[in-house]
Amino acid sequence: MFRALRHRNFRLFFCGQIISLIGTWMQSIAQSWLVYRLTKSSLLLGLVGFSGQIPVLLFAPLGGLMADRYSRHRTVIAIFPLDDLPEKWNSFTELNSQYYKK
Repeated sequence: MFRALRHRNFRLFFCGQIISLIGTWMQSIAQSWLVYRLTKSSLLLGLVGFSGQIPVLLFAPLGGLMADRYSRHRTVIAIFPLDDLPEKWNSFTELNSQYYKK
């Protein structure tokens, strides 16, 4: 059926992507459900859904520009350190909030 599925590496990638997407959708649904259950507000539910798309709206044009103008290999190497930025920011703010509670 699909010739790409004959290759082991692609099958591993494909299965990994399926698992990752299932987890992403589970998190999205659980977060929306939690917001609605806690607030009973459809406005806040919509705001949470919209705010999840703000990074895509801001960075997709920039990513397209970089993909068109620069070498893909160098772009990935340059962007890779920024991959953990949200986790680092969350850790930083959590540590600061614990420090200032004292």
